Amino acid sequence: MKLKKLIFFTTLIIPTFSSALIAHAGQANGTLQVKARITGGCTLTNTSDAILDFGVVEEVTDLTEIVKSDDDVSIQIQCSNGIDYSIGLGGGLNPVGGTDTPLMRAMTFENEKLPYLLWTSPTMEVEWNLRDRVYGTGNGNIQKYPVYGNLYPNGILKPGDYTDTVTIEVKY
Repeated sequence: MKLKKLIFFTTLIIPTFSSALIAHAGQANGTLQVKARITGGCTLTNTSDAILDFGVVEEVTDLTEIVKSDDDVSIQIQCSNGIDYSIGLGGGLNPVGGTDTPLMRAMTFENEKLPYLLWTSPTMEVEWNLRDRVYGTGNGNIQKYPVYGNLYPNGILKPGDYTDTVTIEVKY
């Protein structure tokens, strides 16, 4: 019977008692650092439907200038709060003059070219290009920048659908 009590005592009571002593024998403290990096960014929100459409144009001559001044056509950008950015427009697929500051861009149909310019305002004082950029600061909301245009036909053009693609460049 003493042997049974001794076995019971050594297998059940002593480990329980000694683990209680170890658990409360002391304390050590340290620190855990918790951190996150939030990066700011910008997104163009309407590139699939940003279309400057001059519509149907009757036969034009050298002296005809057609202006498209429509506030509904805009570059829409959404940047994180406090992010400074700039927007520029490339020279299109057919730049006339240079690729960063074209004097003129051109829409094409077959071998025909229809020259045009893009502007930042309806007064047509500042051209959209990659050198003379439009600057802003993000506020977390979508911000709109209108695009205005002029057609400058250079003669009697062949009937057809004239198009061009212009790159929108955002730096932040």
